[in-house]
Amino acid sequence: MNRCIAVDSGSAISIAIDARSANAERRVGIGSYCKELIQGMLHLSPPPELRLYIDNPPIGDFCEPNEHVHVRVLPSARGWTHRILGPELRRSRPNVFFSPGLQVPWRAPCPVVVSALDVAYRTFPDYFPLRFRLSARLQAANAFRRADKIIAISESTKRDVCRLYHVPPEDVHVCLLGVSDRFRPVADASRLEEVRAKYRLPERFLLYVGAIQPRKNLPRLIEAFARFYAAHPAAPQHLVLAGKAGWMEEGTMRAIESCPVRNRIHTPGFIDDEDLPAVLTAADALAFVSLWEGFGLPALEAMACGTPVLASNCSSLPEVVGETGILVDPYDAHDIERGIEDLLLDSERRALLAANARRRAASFSWEKTAQSIYRILTSVAG
Repeated sequence: MNRCIAVDSGSAISIAIDARSANAERRVGIGSYCKELIQGMLHLSPPPELRLYIDNPPIGDFCEPNEHVHVRVLPSARGWTHRILGPELRRSRPNVFFSPGLQVPWRAPCPVVVSALDVAYRTFPDYFPLRFRLSARLQAANAFRRADKIIAISESTKRDVCRLYHVPPEDVHVCLLGVSDRFRPVADASRLEEVRAKYRLPERFLLYVGAIQPRKNLPRLIEAFARFYAAHPAAPQHLVLAGKAGWMEEGTMRAIESCPVRNRIHTPGFIDDEDLPAVLTAADALAFVSLWEGFGLPALEAMACGTPVLASNCSSLPEVVGETGILVDPYDAHDIERGIEDLLLDSERRALLAANARRRAASFSWEKTAQSIYRILTSVAG
């Protein structure tokens, strides 16, 4: 982003942000969200004063120097949000505190706005470790009780929050995510070959990008791909499952090893941020048949790169993909197989979907997201 966006908000305010998730070498999920919002808010006019709180020294490109940004490294400790951040907020008195997740000090001295990325630990509790599940439920209950406003990243997530936590709909505001300008088709053939070599990718492939964990539904995707290849043994595509292990990944690993077409399944691990647009461009299509998503950013990033998407017909994914992809029942391996066939065997349809996907992706931007969230922050700021 290289232009300022005027916001009708009067004088600039001071916003305290729990920015720990953005302070990482490899950002995923909430970390990417937090990083993009920080950058987006700095392009507002007038820019707010951002007070970024982290618990380790800044890593990599955490935040470029800016007169409107104040980074404070607080000591790392168990119970950091309540024991360390809370007292600091009471000392510094910002106009508003923003948590990109659901971690809020018990005694915050200012108005609070939180983001709900998803509540899958409630909708699919068996897919999360017990300790994580209990911690997440306690954090969410505290955050929703304490928050003056709640941001949901999709209509689907808003419905979940209102239903599961009995939050009035008027207190939950939907702010869809954006997509970074760096996600665009990569035309440089040498760059595409470079990432193929780096990650040992096949020439043609169906791609999954994301964490390896149960709700991503990878065993069913693997089963569907095996069915597809059994029916179409001349098909040139392989299946690439790219991402780092999350939790409870053993079922996915067993599905890979027992797959009858194991030699056509590749697991390159985490794809570095700078390589992701090229990897997405190189793929024939993205398969994102998760059982539940709060938004589904990998689908949007693929669309921006001109890569058609096979996605689940539930949760937030229809909001993101719309009619520019193929939607399937994630519980039905036969339906997923049918979607794979439609994408991989019909090059004309694949090209049409790719073009439509790029146009749809252009309507999502982090500038819009930052502007919408800033307006919510100013509406409650003390």
